[in-house]
Amino acid sequence: GAHCGAEIAGWPCARVEIADKPVLAARVLRWRSIPSRYVFVDAQADGEEWQLCFAVSQLSATALVDGALLRFTGTEEAARTRRGLRAWQCDRLVELTLCVPCDAAEAGGPAPPAPSEAALCKWFVRGACSTASCPFRHQFANEHEEATVRATRERWAAQRRAHEDAADPFAGGGGGGGGDGDGDGGGGGGGKKRSHAKRHAEFASWLLQIFGTEALRGGAGVLDVAGGGGDLAFELQCRNGVRTTLLEPREVRLDSRQRRWLRKQGEGGLGPYRHIRDLLDERFEESDEGARLLREAACVVGLHADEATEQIVDAALKYGRPFAVVPCCVFPRLFPQRRLASGGAVRTTAALCDYLLQKAPGLEAGFLPVAGRNKVIFRRAAAPPQPERTLAAPAVAYIPQSVSRAELRHAVQEHTGGKDGE
Repeated sequence: GAHCGAEIAGWPCARVEIADKPVLAARVLRWRSIPSRYVFVDAQADGEEWQLCFAVSQLSATALVDGALLRFTGTEEAARTRRGLRAWQCDRLVELTLCVPCDAAEAGGPAPPAPSEAALCKWFVRGACSTASCPFRHQFANEHEEATVRATRERWAAQRRAHEDAADPFAGGGGGGGGDGDGDGGGGGGGKKRSHAKRHAEFASWLLQIFGTEALRGGAGVLDVAGGGGDLAFELQCRNGVRTTLLEPREVRLDSRQRRWLRKQGEGGLGPYRHIRDLLDERFEESDEGARLLREAACVVGLHADEATEQIVDAALKYGRPFAVVPCCVFPRLFPQRRLASGGAVRTTAALCDYLLQKAPGLEAGFLPVAGRNKVIFRRAAAPPQPERTLAAPAVAYIPQSVSRAELRHAVQEHTGGKDGE
């Protein structure tokens, strides 16, 4: 189609045909993508901020720039996002203008507003922002925005009250919200609870208190499974002298704060923790190093390990090792076979904790003084191995993009005995 001839970052100001259904317009503030799946765009429209969701086949994140104008068709979701934004599921990108529209430029119209002028700070929405030079708004633009944020905060508070464990001695705090299901339970806390960001330090302190420093230093040390950025491993090994191995498939690097701390310690400490880029699965079990770590670990741990949580418990029971996990996400679609002793499905974090506790006698539950999912399922001491036990595996494995729809359907039918599965 026609364009104004201007280019931004190599992309022309392109215009395409208009659809035969109502078209909405919004100005891009920021965006993020889930590779090969979705592009989420925060955009300004009608004086407020929206969250738009596009499939990557409709919009590529590499084509976006700040201030770009999007025209699209879509359906508004019934519920707002956790940040209180109106959410739109976009079914078609009608127009993408990557510079000030030609007609606006000719008329001397203003450039798109900067994100700092348009966007409400998400941390302000959640309660407080600690960034002194935060570029986003810390005041409401109008009464509607204020009412929306107030309703969102009240909904988060109600969700926290509904999900609190009656046995939690640290319950009753405030903070950001969250929910069960396939996402992070998140949420803030107040009173006796520390910030969610302190969970690694608090869990490390809890492990030292429950198991003892000398016990954790025995054998092969602590095996931290699905430890993300390695913050728990750093707390245990670098700050507390407990040898720790991080089992995490992603690349992990020390941040500047951690490197600075190690430089100050000099040669006296254990140095950085060991990192093995792998998954806790049968292949890892069958490797010499994996089998040794599982047999000799002083404790197998997982903090918000997502899909690996049940695998950690199974591995510890199989090899007779002490363990401690803090469950968070449930992923009921990936593990539909989970059932409580009562026969009920496992769809909440509380149900997942009950499900893990029923796996073997002698398991205990405790709590961390942090906001968010803070219930710990653990076993204090080693026990006889259970070599017949197998590690839990998700019902849906990783599927490469090269797999065709027909091949996927055939694989599902084979897995489910000829019936279509979830």
